[in-house]
Amino acid sequence: MWVVLLQLKPGLSYYAKDPQAAANSLTSLLNKAESVVLLDLRSKTAVRVGATAGLRALGGEAFDKICNRLGNF
Repeated sequence: MWVVLLQLKPGLSYYAKDPQAAANSLTSLLNKAESVVLLDLRSKTAVRVGATAGLRALGGEAFDKICNRLGNF
C-alpha cells in the first residue's frame, strides 16, 4: 500500500467566507494525486481530506459550509 500526503497553503480555514473556493482549492491536490495513481486503480483509491486546528477552530456555520462543499466535490 502506498500513501501520498499532499498539503495546501493557505489551508481550508482561509476560505471561511467562500466555501466553494475552499472546495476548488483542492483541485490542484487531486490533479497531483491522479498523476501518481494508475488509471485502473483510481476508482478503488481512497481520498482523505485532513484539516488542521484552523478549520476546526472556525466551528459553526463556516465549518459546516466548507465541509458540505467538500462532500459535494
